[in-house]
Amino acid sequence: MNYKIFCCFKDHPTTLTEEEIENPFLVLNPLCGLDGFLKTHDDLWLLITNLFKEYHWMEQEAPLITYSSYNNLIRLLDAAWLLYKIRPDCQIKGNVNSPSFKGLYKKANEDENVFKNETISNSSYVSLHEFFGASFLWGIKNSLYLWCKYGLTPTDGSNDSDEVRNENIINIYRNLDYLIKSLHHICKEEKKQDLLPAEKEKLNRYKIYAITKDHPTTIFDEVMDDPSFSFYMFFKNLNYDAVHQSVNKWHTMLIYNNYWETHSDPGNILSLRLSIEQLIDGAWIIAQNAPEYECELLDKKDKDEAKEAKFDRKNFPHLTDDEFAAPVLAFENFFRFKPLHWWKQHLEQWTRLTLSNVEDGDFYRGTLETPGQLLKLFEASYIFYYS
Repeated sequence: MNYKIFCCFKDHPTTLTEEEIENPFLVLNPLCGLDGFLKTHDDLWLLITNLFKEYHWMEQEAPLITYSSYNNLIRLLDAAWLLYKIRPDCQIKGNVNSPSFKGLYKKANEDENVFKNETISNSSYVSLHEFFGASFLWGIKNSLYLWCKYGLTPTDGSNDSDEVRNENIINIYRNLDYLIKSLHHICKEEKKQDLLPAEKEKLNRYKIYAITKDHPTTIFDEVMDDPSFSFYMFFKNLNYDAVHQSVNKWHTMLIYNNYWETHSDPGNILSLRLSIEQLIDGAWIIAQNAPEYECELLDKKDKDEAKEAKFDRKNFPHLTDDEFAAPVLAFENFFRFKPLHWWKQHLEQWTRLTLSNVEDGDFYRGTLETPGQLLKLFEASYIFYYS
């Protein structure tokens, strides 16, 4: 399979279920009412306020408020982009195939085949096309991620603050604000929110991106050519000796109430989660092509002293002897334990719970095997890349 269609630098939905891809209005529907519209506007305002007012997130009940605002906007963008892909600038009942906007508009009027209030509706759809015609979906989502993460004051030494400062923040904010208003008009006018058969058929091609299907979401073309590069990125950001501590600490946060009242760096959770997800994506691609990878046994006698110390068996306690000798086997076992899409949804739930400031002992006890499985993956990735 050509995994490059899932490149994180290409436009496609990343947060929707198959049902939501089949009908984007399931996500956009809350914008019909004034309350939903104002809530979405407040979500955007919160993200940009966090950028200019350090530790503003502490004025909220929990960091989860900021993260939820970010997640709501990402889902909204994914659904809006799908609507943009299946609908022309002018909304017309029936099949629309001609690329000529003027011709379509004229024919629609001649046939009296347009929706009521076409002026407002057409204007809103034009705005939708102008937004996505001038912006990459993946780029806008990445900007919102940086806003969310930097607004949650990370202390992990990342350069996100520089990336945010180099962006035209106000321009992005205004464009998103105008998009939200346009979507509000579209949803308010289309009470039934029916999709045409041709539109449903177009949406079918995007079902492969549903969050319930196995596919990478966080890596780019060059990493897909050499998935082990995701291991390099992971261990560049995280010292191997600190990995075990970081994962166990993240898991332990689940049994703490009010954790963020005494800690000021929830943005670090987003960094850790993204690094783990990138490594998992790389390992999954390798596991899908396991026969193509030759895994040599580690013969310590043939290694120099540095290598021998690096691959000291006791430093890899979560691997079986077979997995230690052949790391690809550990990758395959990792995804036999749970499939890729489960891991992504699990990391999402884990992230939300640890940002909620509320203890969740049930989730903690129900996931006692999870840290060990992740550590097995990290150890195998380290050996695979450095051997």
